[in-house]
Amino acid sequence: MVLFRSEASNAVILIGTLSPIFTLLLSIIYLQLTPATYQFIGFLLLTLGGFLLFFIEKKEVRSTIFTLALLSAFCFAASNTLAKSVF
Repeated sequence: MVLFRSEASNAVILIGTLSPIFTLLLSIIYLQLTPATYQFIGFLLLTLGGFLLFFIEKKEVRSTIFTLALLSAFCFAASNTLAKSVF
């Protein structure tokens, strides 16, 4: 639904940047997993790279698109975390 209201490049980068953050948070809370120091450093580098890709260009993102991207990233993270707990 986000892709219909915005440019695909904006939505994909935003969802791709936010979903690992939610996945990490959900896996810490729900699965009680804690990343090692080197894994957390790698996570931070990749996440910061995603934010740089998104904010390096002056892009206007409407609040509804940001909200839908946030919801989409959370649902994607929830499905990843639940799949990890099942399998």
